[in-house]
Order: sequence, then C-alpha cells, then structure tokens
Amino acid sequence: DVLHPEARTWFGKPVVVGRAFRLELPGTNSSDQSFTVSLSPALMASMFVSPSLHLHGRVAGLLWAVLADTGADSRAALVSSVDLGYAPVSFASLIAGVELQGGWYGAGVDHLQLRGGVRIFVSGDSALEISAGSALAGSERADLVIWLGYASRSAPPTQESPSRLQDWAR
Repeated sequence: DVLHPEARTWFGKPVVVGRAFRLELPGTNSSDQSFTVSLSPALMASMFVSPSLHLHGRVAGLLWAVLADTGADSRAALVSSVDLGYAPVSFASLIAGVELQGGWYGAGVDHLQLRGGVRIFVSGDSALEISAGSALAGSERADLVIWLGYASRSAPPTQESPSRLQDWAR
C-alpha cells in the first residue's frame, strides 16, 4: 500500500486529501495458489467540520485478474463511500456511513451498504473500533459484516490539533 496525504483547506475548514495505491502481486497472498494480480487506486478526503464532527469520502477502483486452473478471469469495479464521525465525548466517537459499489458482477449495483460503529480512544495515540454493516441492495448480499480494528499512530511532536479525530486522518 502507498498513501500520500496532504493538508488542505476547503470552504474554510481543514481537510486531509489522500491518494492511495494498493497492489497485490503474485505469491503475496498465500490463501490461493493461483496467479493473481490486483490493484486499487483511490482518492479520499476527510473534512473537519468542527472539533467533534468529521466527514470522510472515498472513491476507489478495484481491478483484479487471476489465472486459475479453471482458466483466466478478471473483474473491475468502482466503489465510493461517505462516512460521518461524531465525538460527543473526548474518549469516544460514533461512526456512520454508506458505501456503493458497482461493476464487479457486470452492469448494476454490487452492493449498497449502511454501516455504523464506535471508536474508543484507549490512549493519546491508539484506538479500538467496532463497526457493523449490512447490504440493503445489490447482487452482493451480506446480512451482517462486523469489523474490529485497532489503530495506533505517533502524534507530531510540536503540533497541537483542535480535534482528536483530526489526528486520526493524518
């Protein structure tokens, strides 16, 4: 994965804009012995509307090709998502979002997913997150998707941020 974040200002609000590129080469995924190549270019932005309210958006391409024993296969899709984070207290934030993906199974919607969760800050530089989502429409159905994550980062030594959530987007 390669990520290149940049600080900007939009409509008078601080924003972190990022470009990302993910590449999976043959032999880097041990779950399958097939010759597989995948890549995902992405653009994302996080706007800090207020110290306790943040908006995050992402658009990404999903490109995949495999040469399996049964023959070659390739797929492509476009995915976009919008998430809102709200920190009503200093040690936790609520997260809600929607994701739309199309193209993986041909023309049409692969999934329209709603999700929500909570992030608990366990120290100044780490947090635990639990989220759940469900596909409401599309060819790719999922009754429930659960994600449990942990993130840690080092804060800049001399910079004070007006928002703890803003630190997480850098």
